[in-house]
Amino acid sequence: MKRTLTILTMIVSMLAVSAMAQGVGDAARRAQAPETRLAPKAPADVTPEPTTAWPQEPTGFRGVPWGTLIDDAERTLEATVTDRPSGVSAIKAYDSAVTMTVMAGPIGDVYVSELWKFGEGSAKVLGPPADPKGLESVIWTFASDSFDTLSEILVARFGPATETRSDEVENRMGAKFTNSVWVWRGPNVTLSFIRYAGNVAEGIAVFELVSASKRRADEQAATAAAAKDSF
Repeated sequence: MKRTLTILTMIVSMLAVSAMAQGVGDAARRAQAPETRLAPKAPADVTPEPTTAWPQEPTGFRGVPWGTLIDDAERTLEATVTDRPSGVSAIKAYDSAVTMTVMAGPIGDVYVSELWKFGEGSAKVLGPPADPKGLESVIWTFASDSFDTLSEILVARFGPATETRSDEVENRMGAKFTNSVWVWRGPNVTLSFIRYAGNVAEGIAVFELVSASKRRADEQAATAAAAKDSF
């Protein structure tokens, strides 16, 4: 039975900045060929309430707690991360959140681009924060052929995934591929780890606060509900 790639809505804005990574950028360029592009279909929900505890649920990333504002995160990272790319800066993403490239380098033997996403109002570049939400998610993009190696690293750090499945996906030329989707769910954080993220050359791992994904879903639902009265 054919199934689709999950969390397509969530990764649209994330992938817009993934080309910052030199190694992953090569994979993205290969993915531009029509024969490797996966055909999008209706996304499935990937953030239900967790049914079991996640003992190794992360309370932050690289020593920075979830909810930390970008200026405070920068100060911590300056002292702890030595392989950060040059010219790192906050930028305004499609949903008015703030994103920051933290590194483009190896996680073990896997080259990844690491992007941190802060909630709207988290940085001075957007004006005084009225309701700062701080660090909400961390996104890795990587070459899809590194999925198996990276999966061992994630299991060693965070324990077994709470959900694993294989989805059959199809590109626009009709070629079929088996996609691997692993999900870790906790009361506060969800980790989604996907072999093929929109194309067969690039994979993605997304660490995200459950509260952030719920808030975004509520905002999207409100926008959709208002659309019927907009014309």
